[in-house]
Amino acid sequence: MWYYVKNDTKEGPISDAALARLYEDGIVNKDTLVWTQGNREWAPLGSCVFYKALNSKRESASLRGLRLRNAFFRTSLITLIVIFCAKICLSIERLNFLFEYIDGKFGSKALVKVKYLELFYADPLTFLTAFAFAVLAVFFGYSWIVACTGNAVSFSKEFPYSPKAAARSFIIPFVNLISPPKIMYAVLTSSLAALHRKPAATDIALVGLWYFFNIAAIALIAINCLAVSSTGGTEMLQARMAFSICTYGIIVCALAFWILLVYRVSYLQKIFFSDANNPAGKP
Repeated sequence: MWYYVKNDTKEGPISDAALARLYEDGIVNKDTLVWTQGNREWAPLGSCVFYKALNSKRESASLRGLRLRNAFFRTSLITLIVIFCAKICLSIERLNFLFEYIDGKFGSKALVKVKYLELFYADPLTFLTAFAFAVLAVFFGYSWIVACTGNAVSFSKEFPYSPKAAARSFIIPFVNLISPPKIMYAVLTSSLAALHRKPAATDIALVGLWYFFNIAAIALIAINCLAVSSTGGTEMLQARMAFSICTYGIIVCALAFWILLVYRVSYLQKIFFSDANNPAGKP
């Protein structure tokens, strides 16, 4: 059984499990004075063996959860890259067949038209597949952001964002144009600070390029959606298809920078939570 001091008042007795819950809820911390049977005097919780065991268990859970979320999120992002690369190849083939159909240089126009339509109908299949994996990526991304932001909060009580509010800001329209770079930079710098490191130029460039390509992808997708409803002849169709290929390329770049950022943050937090680097739970 434990006793602890809160606001200059002795509280207790409470069990080990109850003390662990108080610590998880932030009611007590490593500096809180505690006493249990066998202790000669009151001592900070951080100096107790119980505190080290508590943080070791907490680290294992945090590291395990981060690894799972990291694996699922990165897998969905890699799958999306493969799908959009396939869409680029399909779109290039469609564009080539369209040129050949117009010029009449590749067999009969009827044959070219058939091949063009085959590619045209294959494209929606890749779109539906991409949409399904995009939904999964959003789900796994939300979970990963909650996990890494929660870890950042554990690194520093002064971290300005709550995990779920930070994750929601990525999917709220207009808010997701401003908040994400601030949140990810704060998570990255907090993870570095926990290891007594400072952000390097490459870290700043990583967040900047990640934000740039994501904003560019959102803008190009919006323009493509507007262009679908527009009318025009064959030349307009060619221009829209070429623009779509460029859009898919930017999306692939945005996904690639997502993977790099996820890897960087997860790697830093994994170092912090590794038993070899941090056996006591704190740097």
